[in-house]
Amino acid sequence: MTNPLIYPATDHSGASLSGSSFPADHGAAFAYLPSPSGLMHSSSYVVDSRRESVEPSETDYWSQKTDAQLVPTLVKAGGLAPQIGSPNEPLFQPPEQITVQGTASIGYITSGTQITFLNAQNQVIERDTFSGNTMTVAGYVHPKVKDVVDELNEDVTGGTLSAADISSHVSLLTQGGESYALARSAIAHSAPAAGALQSLYQAILGRAADSSGLQTYEDALGRGWALPDVVAALAYSPEAASDLKSMISDVQGRTATDSDNSWITSQQNSLANGQTLANVRTALAHFSGESGVVESVFNNVLGRNATQVEVSSIEDRIGSGYNISQLQQDLASSQEAKNNLSALYQNEHGRLMNEGDYTWAMQQLAGGTTLQSLRVSEAHNAENNQKIFALQFYANNDTGSGSINGLEDKIANGETLLQVRNEQIQQTQTKYGQNTPIVLFDDNGNTVQSQGNTVVWPASLDPKMFVKQGLADSIEYKALGTTDGGGAAQLAYLMGKVSAFKQGGVWDAQRVGGTFNSMYVDYATIAIGLYASALGISQNEILNIENSYAYLFSSYPQGTAMDPIYTNLPERNVINTGIGYELVNDNRITGF
Repeated sequence: MTNPLIYPATDHSGASLSGSSFPADHGAAFAYLPSPSGLMHSSSYVVDSRRESVEPSETDYWSQKTDAQLVPTLVKAGGLAPQIGSPNEPLFQPPEQITVQGTASIGYITSGTQITFLNAQNQVIERDTFSGNTMTVAGYVHPKVKDVVDELNEDVTGGTLSAADISSHVSLLTQGGESYALARSAIAHSAPAAGALQSLYQAILGRAADSSGLQTYEDALGRGWALPDVVAALAYSPEAASDLKSMISDVQGRTATDSDNSWITSQQNSLANGQTLANVRTALAHFSGESGVVESVFNNVLGRNATQVEVSSIEDRIGSGYNISQLQQDLASSQEAKNNLSALYQNEHGRLMNEGDYTWAMQQLAGGTTLQSLRVSEAHNAENNQKIFALQFYANNDTGSGSINGLEDKIANGETLLQVRNEQIQQTQTKYGQNTPIVLFDDNGNTVQSQGNTVVWPASLDPKMFVKQGLADSIEYKALGTTDGGGAAQLAYLMGKVSAFKQGGVWDAQRVGGTFNSMYVDYATIAIGLYASALGISQNEILNIENSYAYLFSSYPQGTAMDPIYTNLPERNVINTGIGYELVNDNRITGF
């Protein structure tokens, strides 16, 4: 073995070093790693340029040195690393032979002396030139250094450091410009590490990392944590548990209870093992029992089963962030729900739904009231109490024809107010005959007055019948207006229809059964207004027809107050015709 003229790493006085006693004020010679994921080393060899030429007696001295004495002691510049893994594994094994070429035998080692590093097989590892009292092995990187940086990269950033960053850390560790601890801290606080942490936050908590959380986990990674440790911390955090409880509320529309704790724990385990919060939500949304939740909302709000296509679509949306509460609100405000509510008001109250009705009813559905519950409550509300009370008069002019509650139950169970009303009218006709007088109520349950008198109608001529027939005839009447000679065709059609109101006609309310009854005088012209308004002709048009008919066929007692415009009509008839228009136009009497 060639006698080297380079000491084991020494202090400035030339004293030999061992163990981890490298002086803090000394330029780092080698770094020692106590574990595979360990520290760093420097490839700078300190050479004592003050030694004189080798004496023959020193040849035996160097030949007798053991490897431990010959190889410079490896220490960490700046302090020892934490004991991670197997201790005392060297990161860097220097060359087994260090040979001085050229001026080794003629005195001091001077600048420009070439030094060759050989391995055990006498192969040249590196050759460099000595300068000053420290010689750096240029370009020599022990594989262990690269392994350590790669391991740090994987642990701290998930392998996202750039090749340039990796090379930089390898170079700094190799040349003593960076300790292992500093390298780990630098990587932990790098942009790739921040990106890895942001990805974990999004995956496990479904949100971006806040600055405080980011700082906490960057510091933890710098102290020795790896990304799997962060995954576990996030997965088992109170926030993750809270997110899973909220997910139960979002997806199943209920509050989580203690019985859900085992499921929550199992999902935290899944998150800790790489599952994402989004995937957990998707799986829960498509759970076989979840379709029952969606169908239940459809039944509650729309009164029908959801189709399979609707269920699948809603489950997909819930898996992507939609929730059961939003579904309930969206169904409540849908056109289908509005149509249902409109039908409910028509069927149960016998009138059109107004905006106030709709807003209130929609809020009830959105808040959890079912459509069926709404039907029951509306059937038994104060408005229907008044209307059912009025219907009892249709039967026998008293309140003994079945209880109000009993009739309301019929409506709540599916009968319409019109059906119940018609049943009551039929009872009246059966019991008292078709000419029996019935008090005229509007659809709000209020009596109709004319010039201070309560209007009555004969049981065989229902006011709703006139409205319903007028609406039906309006379709044909309007169609005639689009034909050639439409105006004449419409007039002929109209005259044919209103002839039913003439004396003795089928709609002559004053002469039901062929006998004149003065109590129906007001109703007779109110009925004309009901029909004409529903048909869609103007009040002036129907009054002109009435005026012409009266000129030809009617006579009135002396002293009757005549209308100043329609001079052949009593003022009373004109007023009553207007009442019929008002009742239809204000939706106080409808055809349903």
